[in-house]
Amino acid sequence: MTELDSVKALRGVLSTHLNWHGARLEFLARFILALLQVRSVNLARLAPVFSSRSKIRSNDIRLQRFFRTFTIDQADIAQTLA
Repeated sequence: MTELDSVKALRGVLSTHLNWHGARLEFLARFILALLQVRSVNLARLAPVFSSRSKIRSNDIRLQRFFRTFTIDQADIAQTLA
């Protein structure tokens, strides 16, 4: 399974549980896959594997921007995990 296939599959699963915009769902899918690959929450370590098409610095900025500007509803996440 390619990276893109994995992202699409995970995004599909997430979309059934979270009522988020498609770009947010794709971000979350890529983020989860990067976490599993790197096994670290350090954004500097996640940036190189976050997306193969983008520059590392672009990925780093994207990760920082997401966590700085997007509020995640804890109840949505808890319901998704349950």
